[in-house]
Amino acid sequence: MALNPETATAREVAELYATEQKLKVGAKAYGNMVAKYLGDVADQPGSAVSIFTPDETGETTLSKTFKNLDLEVDNPKQSMQALRQVGLRISRELPANSNQLAFLPEETPDTPKNVKIFGIKEPAKAVSEVSIKTDKATMQNFFRQVAELSKDPKQEAAAMAVLFNMQNGLRPNAVAQLKTNSYYPDTRAIYISAETKGAKGRRVNVPLNDIGDAILQARLQDGKVSDGYFFVKPNGKPVSSTDMTNILKQVKIPGLIFDSATNKTFDSLAPEGKSGEVPGKRGAALLRNLHTKIAQRSGISFERIAYLGGRSLKAAAEGSTGEVTGYAQEYPGDLDPKGPDARNANVVSTYFAEAASEAGYEVSDAVPPPSQRVGRATPGYESSFEAPVETAKMPAPVTPEPETGPMTLNDLPQSTKDAMTKAGFKINWSKLSVGALTGAGVLSVLSDPAQAAVDVGLEVGARALGAAAGPAAAVPMIMSPTELGDATRQEGDGGPATQEELDMSRLQAAQGVKERDAARVQESAIPSQYPDADNFLTMQP
Repeated sequence: MALNPETATAREVAELYATEQKLKVGAKAYGNMVAKYLGDVADQPGSAVSIFTPDETGETTLSKTFKNLDLEVDNPKQSMQALRQVGLRISRELPANSNQLAFLPEETPDTPKNVKIFGIKEPAKAVSEVSIKTDKATMQNFFRQVAELSKDPKQEAAAMAVLFNMQNGLRPNAVAQLKTNSYYPDTRAIYISAETKGAKGRRVNVPLNDIGDAILQARLQDGKVSDGYFFVKPNGKPVSSTDMTNILKQVKIPGLIFDSATNKTFDSLAPEGKSGEVPGKRGAALLRNLHTKIAQRSGISFERIAYLGGRSLKAAAEGSTGEVTGYAQEYPGDLDPKGPDARNANVVSTYFAEAASEAGYEVSDAVPPPSQRVGRATPGYESSFEAPVETAKMPAPVTPEPETGPMTLNDLPQSTKDAMTKAGFKINWSKLSVGALTGAGVLSVLSDPAQAAVDVGLEVGARALGAAAGPAAAVPMIMSPTELGDATRQEGDGGPATQEELDMSRLQAAQGVKERDAARVQESAIPSQYPDADNFLTMQP
């Protein structure tokens, strides 16, 4: 859509930009962001340019507006971002020699030019501080409602993923995509690799509390694991964080969360409503907040809470330079099940268990402890912890040529004959007739005439000496190419080979093959000094 810079309004350009970029917020809402601080000016013809143009005092409409805001009460960051995009979008409609281009904003925020246009720097993004009510009665009610949803086969996997996430505070995607090869039952740990979705490039061992471990044990023993994933929906696909959020939408508890940005309370971790009317952070992402608050009110330090939630040692060591933690790299599954972090993890599960018991509801009804545990070495479960095997793609089969009888020397292309002659093979093509070529000879003729010169010559020599086609590859260790050829004396050598000489050649060839094979057998009996590296996915902790 073409715009006329002389008549385009700021709101009009903002809505066009939102439409072109397919912004989720929508064109109308984006236009309102621009108009929020401009009022009627946003709809004045030509305002898409005039709001950035300084007056005789050097002030722009925008600088006069934003300099007078109380930034402790109002955060104009979103509006400033939208206005910056208005300036960038209208600049595309101006000719390259337009004087007005000098007044329009730059793409990067907080440049000297942009600060002069707006009068202030763009403030930091407003943080929506959401707090969760985590007293025992509320948490017992919360746990029970999720457990009830897990009885629905269609929602079972997502609901159990939510219960599991409540126990450890991992990122929802890390829970949803959790695989069996990350679980170390013997140490009750899961290993989050740097490549795991949601890990943000950091690897860490996470201790499991009793409830979290029982959930994984049950899924293994009940056959609910599929394609290496712990939480799989009936359609065969692993659970997503969206599925987990959909579970949370159904859990209703009056006053469950409080949003300081709107000064409102909501009855769900995933309240539904328009942007700006509901917390910016909601849904499965708040399960980390829930876990953190329970751990914190139970006396665990924030440093160890960070570790329990799957953050790396470097991220957990608040206030440190990270130099020491760089030496404490995580070994997969290497965690003390009786150590302090394991005890910290069980503080959370105990909190839920006690809350339920006090209300006359037992957590074990929803997550029964395993009657027997399975580990990586438990018979019948060994393959459950292996990484998925990727099948290598096989090359497309070669369609064989129609059979026209065995290939002979007379069938060789002239280029191969010339190459053999150049390589030193002295063959009288008009006199010699040798049986069909096989093995390396045929393959090299088809693919590499130069190599064919060697391969075919060796095969011819081997056949003339009475050796089979198979051992022909051993001949190079015994004879040089000039000793082969048509198995007749070369000119000036004294005539054709005698039967006695031919017999001797056969014996020499056979002896060479025998010595070669014996050497290979002896070599294979010597242990390699470079054993294959262990694969931690199949290694016992």
